[in-house]
Amino acid sequence: MLRNLLRFCSLPRLKATALLAALCWIGFSRAPSWAQSDVEEQEPNNSPAEANPVVMGSTISAMTFPAGDTDFFVFEALANRYYRIETFDLSPGSDTVMALYAGDGQTLLAFDDQSGQGDASKILWGTRQAGLFFVEVFQFYDGTATGSYRLIIADEGGVPLDDHSDVPDASATLLLVGGSPVAGTNEIPADVDYFSFAAQGGLFYDLETLALSSGSDTVIALVSPDGQRQIAEDDQSGRQLNASRIIWKASETNVFYLGVTQFAWSQPAAYSVVARQEGAAERIPASFVAAGTPVSGALAWAGDIDVWEFAAEEGHRYVIDLETSNLLNRFTLSLLAMDGLSKLADNKFFEAALIWQAPAAGIYYLVVREDYEGGDYSLSVLDQGQPPPNADLNDDYRVDHVDLYLFQSQWQEVYPTPTPE
Repeated sequence: MLRNLLRFCSLPRLKATALLAALCWIGFSRAPSWAQSDVEEQEPNNSPAEANPVVMGSTISAMTFPAGDTDFFVFEALANRYYRIETFDLSPGSDTVMALYAGDGQTLLAFDDQSGQGDASKILWGTRQAGLFFVEVFQFYDGTATGSYRLIIADEGGVPLDDHSDVPDASATLLLVGGSPVAGTNEIPADVDYFSFAAQGGLFYDLETLALSSGSDTVIALVSPDGQRQIAEDDQSGRQLNASRIIWKASETNVFYLGVTQFAWSQPAAYSVVARQEGAAERIPASFVAAGTPVSGALAWAGDIDVWEFAAEEGHRYVIDLETSNLLNRFTLSLLAMDGLSKLADNKFFEAALIWQAPAAGIYYLVVREDYEGGDYSLSVLDQGQPPPNADLNDDYRVDHVDLYLFQSQWQEVYPTPTPE
């Protein structure tokens, strides 16, 4: 199962990776208190079908032996409760890894390596519905390591009521476009709060989380009107640290959904979410693009955006440049594909101009942002036409006699020298 992910991993600790950060939920930091005496593990318990039942609040003494052994336990949970699942009293050399699965024994809900004391593991998990849950325990170096440990599963109290719907449907909280931010809290791990908002096809919308509480790290997802398809997702594009932001051109006039969850949950995490309409993109005239003539713009407030569009020809190279007279401004420039969503390139005002070659003919979009104070700017797009052919035919980063020889050989293949009669 999950331990195979560790077995073939070349990193010294998976917990240092973004994957583990996304799956690891850290429980309470206080020292555990054990309510009841030990129960001995009963082998075999190497699968969910053989899992040992756990009495809430009691501790189980167990051992992973021989190397590669895995232990499964099952417990019954009540609705709207927090549960602490923790290993402790590890023998020397023991290094537990723990996974929590849903009632089918297959769906991974949470994973932890070292959130307990020393090399022990700990998961804090909140439930919305009653049911059975499975816990798997194995050694980090499960191909060679063995060791003993104790396990406790304890009820840590009630979970706050869910403030927003967990489903992208009519039960989602209405988010008024252009209205005040709406506050929310992800009360338990994997909690997703859904909001609905009305969008008009062809217009741009700015969806953003802000006012994050300490420890909050939002991830937002834009969901289609039928609630079945994710259109876009963002983690770190917001103005506040760990906030999220999606800038997007609506494909149709309809009601869409926005889901908010946490990247890594350790405690109830609060946030606010807002939706703004930016209107239609402003066109840069074709004559301006041909001559590289700049257009002027102004962002009225911190976090404001402008969206520009221009027509590009397939294979043409474009020089896109943004300038401002205020050196304290921190403008950013993003190039979006014809769908008004997919990001093709990014550039900051203090970097060299963005040079980009159009993969296909069509309308492309430029998003100008200034997250700190707004300000005035000028934007230019210069069509340089099709670039000259690449003379570095052998890709050695220099043009020399070898490239000339390759060119001659290719020329001979197309236009062979006539054979004298």
